[in-house]
Amino acid sequence: MNNVNDATSDARILMMDNVNGGTSVASRTSEIPSMSSDDIKELPCFDYEVGEKENTPVECVVCLENFMGGEKCRMLPICHHTFHVQCIDAWLLKTAACPICRTRASELQTGDSSEVGVELT
Repeated sequence: MNNVNDATSDARILMMDNVNGGTSVASRTSEIPSMSSDDIKELPCFDYEVGEKENTPVECVVCLENFMGGEKCRMLPICHHTFHVQCIDAWLLKTAACPICRTRASELQTGDSSEVGVELT
C-alpha cells in the first residue's frame, strides 16, 4: 500500500457513511469505545499470500485496494474479516468494531454480546 492510499483511508471511512440503510458510520461509532494500541497489537497479523484457486482479487474494504502477496494483514478474531494492518489499526483506534459487520473487534473487549453497542438486560 502506498502513502497516497494511507492518506485517503480516513476519507474512505467517511464514504462508508451511507452503508446500512443510510445510518451514518460516524454517528454509529461515536458511542462505541475505541481500542488501545496495545490491544490492537494483540490481534492476529500475517503476510498475505495469493491462493492458487483465487480467481477474483480480494480487497481491503477500508482502502479498497487489492491485497498483494507479502502485504501485512490483520484478521479480526471473532468475525474473521481481514484488512491491511495500517487500515484496520487506524479504524480500531476510532471504533472497536469490524467495519464490515459491526461485530466486536476482539475477544479482549468486555461485554457479553458479540455486537458492539448492544446491551443485554
